[in-house]
Amino acid sequence: MWNLVILDDDTRARRRLAAALTGQYGHLVQSRPVAAAGGVLADLVRRANPKPDAIIIDPASSDVDAPALIAMLRHGSGRPVLAITAAPPSPAVATAADALLPKPCSPAALHALLGAVLRRARPRPLIAGHLTADLATRTATLHGRPLRLTRAEFDLLARLLARPGAIVPRTALSDGGSVDVILSRLRAKLGETAGRPHYLHTHRGRGVAVRVPG
Repeated sequence: MWNLVILDDDTRARRRLAAALTGQYGHLVQSRPVAAAGGVLADLVRRANPKPDAIIIDPASSDVDAPALIAMLRHGSGRPVLAITAAPPSPAVATAADALLPKPCSPAALHALLGAVLRRARPRPLIAGHLTADLATRTATLHGRPLRLTRAEFDLLARLLARPGAIVPRTALSDGGSVDVILSRLRAKLGETAGRPHYLHTHRGRGVAVRVPG
């Protein structure tokens, strides 16, 4: 399962791709017009926010500086940016993007290209002691044993592991739902409690930090 962002001013095409990538392949997809790229960039530069696995954009669907926008998205996310466009891409766009696909494209073709690109750009796992989160596969292990985490639990864990030792404010730990509930469920799966923490340490009024047990 991948976390994807689609930026396209063609609402119908954008929603069709998002629905197919979600329904057929089980990915998490944010679908926005290119005009919303500023908000996406703002989210990307917040260090506590999890980064998408890839960004898909139609750079010809808006009058923005497409190569510059693609470069900013790549820099902000540290992840691949795929360009899909009906018009022949400019050399600058072709150079800026990690991959190109003609539009319209089938969900199957896009999914296959995403897989190839992400295999080349697979991020390193986040590790603290014997606790690991693999952002590419969205899986986590403790002492080598898989943890069965919900999306919210994995996202919270990844945000903490991305900043080991740092106290992450509660407002940065969840996109929705109660942080306390998600944190409690995650602690139970790690075999710890708030009163007897091993990895997840709460700092009252400040936030939560992940630390390697001594």
